[in-house]
Amino acid sequence: MFLNTLVVFAQNQKIDSLKNEIKTRPNFTNIHDLAWEYLRINIDTLHYYNKKSLPFIKNDNDRAEYENLLGKYFLLKGNYKDAEKQANKTISISEKNHHIKMLSSAYNTLLITANRTGNLMLAKEFAEKNVKYSLLSGDKSKILNAYLNLGSICLDLNDLESTKKNYMLARKFFNDKNIYEQAVILKNVGLSYNKGGEFSKSNTFLLESEKLFQKAKVYGPLSGLYNIVSNNFRAQKKLETSQKYIETSLKLAKNSDDSTNVFYEYANLMIAKKDFKQAKQLIELSMKIDERNDNTKKMAENYYLLGEASRLSHHFLDADKNYRKAIHLSEPVKDSISLSQMVNSLLMNKLESEKDQYYFNYFQKYTGMLNKVFHKDKIKSILELDVAYNTEKKNQKINTQEKVIYRERKHRVNAYLGLGIFALLSLSGFWFARNVQKQKQLKTQNTLLELQMNLDQMELQSLNKQLDPHEIKNLLANISPEIQEKAPEAYRKMLKLFNITKAALNNNSITDSIANQTQQIDDLLDLEKQMLTVPLEYTIENTVQNPAHQIPRLMLKNLVENAVKHGIKGKENGGMIKVGLSEEAGFIHITVDDTGKGRVAAISTDSGIGTSTYQNLFATLNKKNKEHASFEIFDKSEGTTVVVVIPKEYKYE
Repeated sequence: MFLNTLVVFAQNQKIDSLKNEIKTRPNFTNIHDLAWEYLRINIDTLHYYNKKSLPFIKNDNDRAEYENLLGKYFLLKGNYKDAEKQANKTISISEKNHHIKMLSSAYNTLLITANRTGNLMLAKEFAEKNVKYSLLSGDKSKILNAYLNLGSICLDLNDLESTKKNYMLARKFFNDKNIYEQAVILKNVGLSYNKGGEFSKSNTFLLESEKLFQKAKVYGPLSGLYNIVSNNFRAQKKLETSQKYIETSLKLAKNSDDSTNVFYEYANLMIAKKDFKQAKQLIELSMKIDERNDNTKKMAENYYLLGEASRLSHHFLDADKNYRKAIHLSEPVKDSISLSQMVNSLLMNKLESEKDQYYFNYFQKYTGMLNKVFHKDKIKSILELDVAYNTEKKNQKINTQEKVIYRERKHRVNAYLGLGIFALLSLSGFWFARNVQKQKQLKTQNTLLELQMNLDQMELQSLNKQLDPHEIKNLLANISPEIQEKAPEAYRKMLKLFNITKAALNNNSITDSIANQTQQIDDLLDLEKQMLTVPLEYTIENTVQNPAHQIPRLMLKNLVENAVKHGIKGKENGGMIKVGLSEEAGFIHITVDDTGKGRVAAISTDSGIGTSTYQNLFATLNKKNKEHASFEIFDKSEGTTVVVVIPKEYKYE
């Protein structure tokens, strides 16, 4: 928390400095530099300042820089068509004036758009041009990143020799003093090991990369990094650890690309855990994003994974249909490795569905032998890369150490003393961390208790510890006539606030009636509507016949608060919240739909009672109920929908 505060403080200082310069000396460069500062903070503010720089454009170079940054904005928004359009505009302007820096940056945008829409051959072509112009620019950091990008695309194309070649070229521009560059290289080596099936070694590099990204205060790549770590643990059959990392990846997902990759890996994990229903729902979430982004390659992968979920759950006809769809979409992409895997699964599905065990076993042996041959080639290539990277790192370290030894000869005693203190602190830290870890391992989770504890925490935060509901009622009784006479509107708001608050007080039950909870959210939304600085509209539709029917306490309030706080408040134009309660075929259906910012990762767990508490509650109680409750969060292009389905005869004991 302290480090994060320092980062924000440092960023704010630089931003404030640029804003002051703009006030006294407004020009294109100052405003444009300020826009770039918001690249990792707030892309909408980046867009605002980029547009603000328009009147100050004086020449084609300024125009190229404006168009280029607009392209980056569209890229971060996931609008790849407009990003591509802006990159081509930048190239058209920059070629006339030989603006090398902008040509390099524009081709970087194009290679990312091509890669994310599944056109790997085109992405490779753009990556090669990105390398060309980065070399001409002479900027070592850009050259390093250009080679790494090209190597990464070659790895996706399973061109191992080109991957190795480009990573070898990248290492020439590696600076061991640049923490961010070290982190990027370690991540790429970790990804390479992942592709080669060396999952333990992959995690060694990835977790080292994680530390360096955090040290460099660069948090954007962490969602993707944790995704790969989760993949590695899943491959090692460490499913609970895998789930921990994929959930962290989801929380850190900052854009649609992060989200679709997380949903895809999460679905793989659910297949490994044999939760095929949840896997299919996650694949559908991934498909919505990939279809919107027109990403043919990812759509093919999604259909393939649907086929896997169907085959493993013995729905062979569905599996056949999905495998065929995946193959059809993969053929134009010309990804021979993925295509061969899909054809392999299609044939296995056919043999398995016809219960031809004799040929099925032989086919498995055959594919296993092919995978081993391919795996050896991959490992050989990656090992050479690993040795080269470590050699380069050691050489730079030796040169640095020689200089340090020369400078510190006169201070050897102090150096040894410092080293001793560091070792002592490190040893203390190690034992402290070990003890903390043991304590964590000794704790067991009791979901019902956790819910009650969260409720208690909310109660304590609601009012002063010295006050109880009876004292509040007495206070209100004494002051309400005066408030009602002098400020009737304030009095009405006060009563609504009290109605909302008292639900969290002195209630030891884990449930509350639908009538109480609908009244509670009506009061809450009415108050929010009056207090928010953005427009808020809402509807509550309840067709449940029995108003006394019990559901988990404070659940509606928590869902509505999340919709307001993480959806509507963050939108300049506000939005709409629709709450619906109905009953059908022996189940209570609850829906909370908002037109806010959207994204599953924005669902709150930091105030009130987190949605995960209710998910854990139902997961525990489902084991004791014949019919199961469900709690699902769906991301939309605009907003989020939460759907809760509870059997009418559900037991909360």
